[in-house]
Amino acid sequence: MADSSSNQQSLWIRWGQLIRLPTSMTLLADALTAIAITQCDEPGRAAAILIPSSLAIYWAGMILNDWFDVEKDKQQRSRRPLASGAISVRQAGVAGWGLLLLGLLWSCSAAFYFGTAAAWPVGLWCLGLIAAVVLYDGPLKNTLLAPWLMGLCRGLHWMFAVTLVSYVGGDCGAHSQTLALAIAAIMTLYVAGVTWFARREADKSPAKSLLILGAFVMTIALLSLGSMPWWLIYFLPLVPKNSMFVWLVAMTGAILSRRWLAAITNPIPSTIQVGVKQSLLSLIMLDAFVAFWWAGAYWSAGIIMLVVPALWLGARFRTT
Repeated sequence: MADSSSNQQSLWIRWGQLIRLPTSMTLLADALTAIAITQCDEPGRAAAILIPSSLAIYWAGMILNDWFDVEKDKQQRSRRPLASGAISVRQAGVAGWGLLLLGLLWSCSAAFYFGTAAAWPVGLWCLGLIAAVVLYDGPLKNTLLAPWLMGLCRGLHWMFAVTLVSYVGGDCGAHSQTLALAIAAIMTLYVAGVTWFARREADKSPAKSLLILGAFVMTIALLSLGSMPWWLIYFLPLVPKNSMFVWLVAMTGAILSRRWLAAITNPIPSTIQVGVKQSLLSLIMLDAFVAFWWAGAYWSAGIIMLVVPALWLGARFRTT
């Protein structure tokens, strides 16, 4: 009986490794922030519909990432769940492609049921997100387009999330789509930078130029985010003034820059992996700051609490 329980627990740990549980918290943060900035009338219903869709597509992306790379991982990362045989390639394929289909059907069905207009925009954003996920995981992963595709996955998720909330969350603020486009562009840039930074993290002698490029792109993204109260006013005249938002983004950038500099000056896998991990988990903080700016302290406090499970899971599961 004990052996059966232990095996079951081990199986859940393997799947948790495969879907990168710690970074799943960043998707939850994105989803909740998307709901916060729309200021919709039915946030509970929006969360109940958006979060399962977002996680299904995100987890599918993580699974298919290893599914496409299984032969390469057998040579370079043999401890990963698929490469080690802990989870079969067939099981992973069924789970990955099945979750993509589930996310698409769930979101489109909900938008069609609750929406007051044709739900095709939700389907288009969702299909665009799925296409970016599959292209990154599969044929374009080893090309120069790959980091930008990874960033685009995050940006397209932002647009998908806000569009879905606008259909299922009741009345929403008129600013939602414009604000979402601005944030999506910045998050695309930031995650592309993280991907460049992590591009050769497992190599014995990672390329310092890629680390510098990744740090530079992330810095541009943070500067763009922190300066939003000044330039967004040209597109949204009623942008709320909040100097604390600027300082919070600047503080995050200062903390991250120490990790980036440590990796650049000592480019070994351990320092790079710490930099990548903190850069990814900082997405939660950045989301919380955006929510604080547009929706107030309660939304921000709820989102920032996701740091606790992210850190706890990060100590037990891999993030890259």
